[in-house]
Formats: sequence, structure tokens, C-alpha cells
Amino acid sequence: MHNSDGKCWKRSGETCCTVQTRIYLQEIEKMLHENHSASIPVSGISMYPFLTPNCDYVGLRPMDTVRCRPGMIVLFRRESGAYVLHRIIKCKNESVFLAGDGQCILEGPIHISQVVGWVSHVYRRGKWVALWRRKGFMFGVLWRWAFPIRRYWFGGARRLSVLVAGRKG
Repeated sequence: MHNSDGKCWKRSGETCCTVQTRIYLQEIEKMLHENHSASIPVSGISMYPFLTPNCDYVGLRPMDTVRCRPGMIVLFRRESGAYVLHRIIKCKNESVFLAGDGQCILEGPIHISQVVGWVSHVYRRGKWVALWRRKGFMFGVLWRWAFPIRRYWFGGARRLSVLVAGRKG
């Protein structure tokens, strides 16, 4: 991995460097294409409440180890070059339609070649949790089915938080 626009320092005799996120994720994509697994920290709020930014990590596996199916969380590369974790809502031919768990807008069609890897595990509260096991898989399926009503769910939650905040103030 090269260091472009990052900073380096010495710690315990080893050189440590910061790397731009895009460069880091390009290296992760190369690792996945070489059939390796990888883990990355969750950043951003699009997958909240299922994934918590700056707290959870996700374990990624190469996409060619499994076929695409609705409910899966995948890492994909937008045409702009940005990398995003979202859940597959629908698969159609060679494309997928995706949305973050905290979003009401469908993104797609995204060509399957833009899907870099799939999330097999989540690291939370000191342990790895397999998403393909019954509980994680069922949540993914149910949350995908709830996609059409999310806007009402989130709207109600916003109104409730305003009411609660109003009573405190």
C-alpha cells in the first residue's frame, strides 16, 4: 500500500502511516479480487441502525464466493469512485438495487461488476457475529421487506424525538 497525502510516524520501531480512505479501499478491493477476506471499520450513517459508525467493523468476502441475493450487505464502488456499504433490495439480471438501512431512497441499477464484496460478519461489542446465520439473515430479509414503509417509520421516529425533546425543554 502506498501513502499518498498521508502522514507517517515511528512507533515502537515501526513506521506507521495514515492513508486516504479511497486508496485504502482500493487496496481492499484488490485483496478481495485476489480471493482474500478483509475487515474495515464502519463510517457514515447510511446503514444505521444496523451498523454503527466508528464502533462496528465488517468482515468482507469476495463476491465470487456467493451469488447476489436480496438482504445481503455489500461494499460497492459508485461510478464516482466512492465506496459504499448498502443492503441489496432487489437483484435483476446483471444489476442490483441497493439502499442503506437508514435510507428510504433506492440506488440503482448498479452493475454487479461494481459490487466489490459482501459482508459476512460484523464485529460488535468485542465479538464477531456471522450475518449468514439465522438471526442476522432474518433481520436482513425483514428489513429489506420493510423498505416500502421505512419513510413512515423514520418520519414517526423523528416526530417522536421532537416531542420528547420539547418536553425536556
